[in-house]
Amino acid sequence: KNKLKDCFSELTILDADGKPFCEAYSGKDYKQVSLSALHDYTYMAFVCVEDKRFFSHKGIDVKRLVGATLANVKSGSFKEGASTISQQLIKNTHLTSGKTLKRKLNEMIIARELERNYSKNEILEMYLNTIYFGRRAYGIESAAEVYFGKSATELTLSESAILAGMIKAPNVYAPDKDAAKCLNRRDVVLGLMQKQGVIGQEEFALAKSEEIKASAGTNYRPSPYSERVIK
Repeated sequence: KNKLKDCFSELTILDADGKPFCEAYSGKDYKQVSLSALHDYTYMAFVCVEDKRFFSHKGIDVKRLVGATLANVKSGSFKEGASTISQQLIKNTHLTSGKTLKRKLNEMIIARELERNYSKNEILEMYLNTIYFGRRAYGIESAAEVYFGKSATELTLSESAILAGMIKAPNVYAPDKDAAKCLNRRDVVLGLMQKQGVIGQEEFALAKSEEIKASAGTNYRPSPYSERVIK
């Protein structure tokens, strides 16, 4: 149970000579936020882009899994994972990120067990509090502070879509990385939210017209190597 909420340990990265490679990473500033404190559109942005049938499946999205399996057979690789939010939570807190059949089967088995013991809202809350957003930001509360200088409870629809879209590749879609790519990815998420009936046309248009107002605190630049180690 503790693993579902603890997403990191204190970390010091050493070089080949055993000397500190960069500033030690500590989770002392890590903060969690309850799902009920967030705007509906904030957590639904993640559901729409990551697992649109989250509230109806039992840990495994069979329809999506079949489609991904066929795509993988065709390509001869494990490019399509079809992981639900429940599976991603288990992978992030209990397993490695290696793309092997054994790891995937373990992920699915434990995800089913997770769904038997926790409500959908509890699972979604734990997921949002353990996602890695880059810039040493674990969880949506830390990410909101790092990228927008505010609490996750204050995120706009546009900002929520940005964070939901960037977890696919934080170093590519972060608001302080490439504004064009960030906006394009945000608009994809907003489009999915509209298509799935979470927001209306007016909300979509207003959010799409909102400019990115990233926090000045996003100037932190870890080395690519240390960032991968931390992740």
